[in-house]
Amino acid sequence: MTASTSTPAGSTVQRPTSVDEAVKVLRDSRGSVLFRGAGTKMSWAGRPQDPDLVLETGGLDRLLDHNPADMTASAQAGMPLRALQDRLAEAGQWLALDPPTEPDGATLGGLLSTGEYGPRRLRYGALRDLVIGVT
Repeated sequence: MTASTSTPAGSTVQRPTSVDEAVKVLRDSRGSVLFRGAGTKMSWAGRPQDPDLVLETGGLDRLLDHNPADMTASAQAGMPLRALQDRLAEAGQWLALDPPTEPDGATLGGLLSTGEYGPRRLRYGALRDLVIGVT
């Protein structure tokens, strides 16, 4: 279920635990929105100073599907890369990313939205090159 709190700056914080909840929150929102996963890149570049809504994706942290034979996986945006790597390792697989923020809990959504991938990008490509689709 979605929790709602206020930050000192007056922003509303929503923490959806399903895509349907996130859709409802966004449909009902007005003004600026700041998406936040683990917050590992909050100091990067410009962002809304006092967003009207902060949508935290930490509750969207599940591996939805993994088909080792096809080497495909479906995961939610709030899933930390380290957690995905651990799950893929159970089948002897891994996602060819090594961003410096991985130990801090960097999420798949954060990595995709900021373009932070690490030096393996030179050999295997960026995350956007490995993604088949996004919802």
